[in-house]
Amino acid sequence: MVTGKRRIWLADKTAPQPKTGTELRQRIRSQSFSDAVLAVEWLNAAKGTAAYRHVLDVRRGLEELRAGIDRFSRAQATMRASGVIKVREQERDIAELTARHDKLDALMREYSFHPEMIYSFASGIWALDMVPKHPRGRQVVLHGQGFAFLPRRVQVSEPVVIVALARLAANHELYKVRLCETCGERWRVSERQLDRFCSPKCREAFHSKSPEYHERKAANQRRYRANLPRAQKLGLA
Repeated sequence: MVTGKRRIWLADKTAPQPKTGTELRQRIRSQSFSDAVLAVEWLNAAKGTAAYRHVLDVRRGLEELRAGIDRFSRAQATMRASGVIKVREQERDIAELTARHDKLDALMREYSFHPEMIYSFASGIWALDMVPKHPRGRQVVLHGQGFAFLPRRVQVSEPVVIVALARLAANHELYKVRLCETCGERWRVSERQLDRFCSPKCREAFHSKSPEYHERKAANQRRYRANLPRAQKLGLA
């Protein structure tokens, strides 16, 4: 149907578009945050097991495939902008991505799931999820109160983590499940790409290796001492 100069698509009525980028991000944030939380909790609990190593293989495959798809998309945009389509290069890239995709599918084919409706009393969200038919590996019980896409109590196993990581990778959010860059021991939930450490101690240890660290620390102390008398006078220190 056409009204005036604007074509009205069915999606405009059944799925209104978000008005801002922030609104769009908020729509998927609850799901992605819940996925990151359960993946991190399981990874920290299952470390050293065969299931843990298998999940890391899948995560690595997802990360590599996501990076390959992004490179391909950028290359396609560059070719369209230049008006020069390199057919052989395009076919080669598609073949490489297809091979990576097949390898990842082979890793994930061991798992079987069934659909299940879940409801969170905390958020009022009712949603469809995929639940493993045969939980395997280390089991971790999480209390999902406050997470929009987690019921009050959820049992996390290897297949659940695989689904969570796949959703994050599809949404360019695999970085939310990150191994601490300092200790390399603890997984953490990273809301932002710059959140790289599992604790203030690890963050401090990382930055202390920077040549500018001690100079910056000394400058901060000098500013603090210079401002201290005024802060004390105002009752702020």
